[in-house]
Amino acid sequence: MHRLCRFTLRRVETNLVIVRVDPQLARPADVVARLNQAGVRTIECTRTEFRLVLHCGITPRLAALAVARVQEVLGAMAAE
Repeated sequence: MHRLCRFTLRRVETNLVIVRVDPQLARPADVVARLNQAGVRTIECTRTEFRLVLHCGITPRLAALAVARVQEVLGAMAAE
């Protein structure tokens, strides 16, 4: 498993996901650029974090596709 980013799961009902990037491994701006290229729209929100949002009406299939693309991008970046 790659350690480029850390997901801390909390039991909160929200459509926002804040992802912390280890600054020794990558910059959020780089991760955001790669995710945007893969079709996952996201933005950098701090020097060490970026934000993902699931919009109202997203289907389970599209959510699964987004998860798969995030995993692919993070895995590829961690392998570099």
